[in-house]
Amino acid sequence: MVSCDPYNLGCQGGWPTDAFRFWQEDGGPIDRDVYPYTNDAAACYTDDISDDDRLFEMTQSGNAYVNTQGYDLEQFKADIREQPLAVAFGVADEFMYYFQGVYTGACEAGVNHGMVAVGFGYDADEETEYAIIRNSWGENWGEDGYIRVAMNASEDSDGGKCMMYAYPNYPVVA
Repeated sequence: MVSCDPYNLGCQGGWPTDAFRFWQEDGGPIDRDVYPYTNDAAACYTDDISDDDRLFEMTQSGNAYVNTQGYDLEQFKADIREQPLAVAFGVADEFMYYFQGVYTGACEAGVNHGMVAVGFGYDADEETEYAIIRNSWGENWGEDGYIRVAMNASEDSDGGKCMMYAYPNYPVVA
């Protein structure tokens, strides 16, 4: 994706919705075991990719994605119950060094990173509800490639912690 998607800026960022549009045109996302993430905006090598190497097929007509309602924690949780959601996130330096626990740290004022929300839970020790987010930085980052991010309805007007549920969406699959 980093090296192949012409709509985003490779390692300099982009939007999940543009990535979904690229997947729609390209045939769908490729399994990372076949084409692993390399943090490199070098040439795109997809000539030997087959349909079997793709995780799913995107719809070929209409929109490539659905924007869900942002700035609403209860709606965010309801949507995660139905499918994983792409989220834009305001990553600050502290975030890069996360390794465990519920993240309550610093955020950037705007979004600058995309990830996938896959679920949510409650930490009884911290008395904190959290979202379970899959990052793209590999299994050596965070909790085996995931982060738990604090959720609080009082942050709805900000789109949640680090704007996590300001712009949620998901791809339309065939």
